[in-house]
Amino acid sequence: MFADTIEPDRRDYFEHIFNPEINLEALLRYYIGYHGAIFQDQRNHLIERVKRLLVEEQLRASADSLFGPNDELSRVFLAAHFPQLERLYFKAAGHERFSAVEVLPATVNTHQDKTFPHPLNQRSLPAWRAPLTAYVGQGGCLMVGPNQFQYFDPLERVYFPAASLRSYSQDVLRYERLTMRGPVMLIQDYGDGSNFAHFAFDWLTRLMHGIESGLADPRSCTFVMGGRRTAFQETMVEGLFSRYGLNWDNFLFPPKRMVLELKDKFTFFSDHNLIPLHPAQMGHPRSVEMLRRLAHQVSSAGDAAEGDLTAGAPGVGERIYISRDDAALRRVANEAEISAIARDAGFAIIRMSDYSLAEQIAVMRGARYVIGPHGMGLTHMIFNRGPLGILELFHPTLGTDAYAMMSRAMGFDYHWMLGEAIGDHKASYRIDPAEFARRLRELDW
Repeated sequence: MFADTIEPDRRDYFEHIFNPEINLEALLRYYIGYHGAIFQDQRNHLIERVKRLLVEEQLRASADSLFGPNDELSRVFLAAHFPQLERLYFKAAGHERFSAVEVLPATVNTHQDKTFPHPLNQRSLPAWRAPLTAYVGQGGCLMVGPNQFQYFDPLERVYFPAASLRSYSQDVLRYERLTMRGPVMLIQDYGDGSNFAHFAFDWLTRLMHGIESGLADPRSCTFVMGGRRTAFQETMVEGLFSRYGLNWDNFLFPPKRMVLELKDKFTFFSDHNLIPLHPAQMGHPRSVEMLRRLAHQVSSAGDAAEGDLTAGAPGVGERIYISRDDAALRRVANEAEISAIARDAGFAIIRMSDYSLAEQIAVMRGARYVIGPHGMGLTHMIFNRGPLGILELFHPTLGTDAYAMMSRAMGFDYHWMLGEAIGDHKASYRIDPAEFARRLRELDW
């Protein structure tokens, strides 16, 4: 399971970084051999530790330029100070040896919004969507885990950054090997598949494009996923079965790190690393339609199993405020105050975790107006057929425009509001009550 694999990794990582006995060479050697995903907090702590060690060891070098592409330590840095560590990496190879197949052409970004604040405007700022391209090769090895992947050639000792989450060391050769006789399509990417926003918006759409473009034969292809198989992931995947003739034998959710020896066709997509197009290929109409079609199928199947829930979950109604008071990060610090204002405006205050998946789907499908902090709860908007009004609350510097992009792509009435950071190291923030009340009056909800 994802949590069982990654969290111990992170604990071990921080124990090494903060170990007062470790020197710079040992720290960098450990980092190169670390096979987990690298999150921003891990990188930031490593840089701070390296800065202190550079001073202690009297090395004149810049820690700020330590990282190269794919979280690989700068070869210039290593060559100058620790050439013996440079040999631990695979050499990077280009993707030119793969055949390129254009799945979606470049199009105008009809959801462009120059007013969306930096750094929350990753996808809403460009005027164009780059094409979605599939790259097709033959054979090779793919190291995978619950949240890591690296495509490499063990004979040439090269890896391919375009099909790798990050640059892992040659130590990956020690992992257990599994021979894959049929074609393999890499769906896992740099998003965490346990986060069902990434899973729904980008993984599922990429998979459907792979099948509908003829690149993947459902009778023989294995789709490499990642993260945890929660109720959401399993329900959405099962929604693909009848449409495409798939079953669970077509899916690999790696329970641990392993190396797949590929004997047939291998396919990956340009939006893994080359050209990020999240979410849902920057709200591309074809991607959004695929996702909406799947969501409708899943919710209709839920109705048949659970009874008609089209009016929403009992006692919730059309106006909902999605609380994150059960989340570890990005909580609204003064939520009691904000919730009271929302309640006075007729909004039911809910936590998605209090409901079954069928009820979560029903809550969002029956909603007419939704207020919520940036977070996975808003993903369920894919089950709403509209009209729908959304007010998303943000930390001033953390979050993405994923829900803004998807809301506009689905024709919803989208609005946003920034809070003020409180500096608690958990990305909590405060929403101004008077401004929040004014926004509600202005929206006339």
